Amino acid sequence: MKKNRLVTAYFDDFIEVFLTFNGDRIAPKFTAPLLVKGTSFDPIILRTKQEISDYFQAYLDKYKKLGYASCFYSDLDIKWLGIDNAMATLEWSMVDSSGAIKTKWIESYLLTVSDCKTVAYCTIDHDLEIE
Repeated sequence: MKKNRLVTAYFDDFIEVFLTFNGDRIAPKFTAPLLVKGTSFDPIILRTKQEISDYFQAYLDKYKKLGYASCFYSDLDIKWLGIDNAMATLEWSMVDSSGAIKTKWIESYLLTVSDCKTVAYCTIDHDLEIE
């Protein structure tokens, strides 16, 4: 299915953008407002692109300080919610410069998918494993 390839391309590009360690480069991959549901009970609503950028920059700075050099995903599962929306669930792994996995977690994204652009409007963390 062509739209499945667009979702895969979204996450492949996410990895490339992540490698810049720049929240301003990640923010366009999301809509504002963005609902973020982490492992704590309370969700976070990021209302502007700047809030989204700042949110991701805080994580990128933390990852860089911890020595994480890259990331990859596995087990991508896509469920279509009508024609233009999908829920994509995958496992993220963060690796250091030697390629050793340091952290991994499962996350779902609610996406709007079109030929022009794919963006996430909600993210949900399922599980976190720190090694």
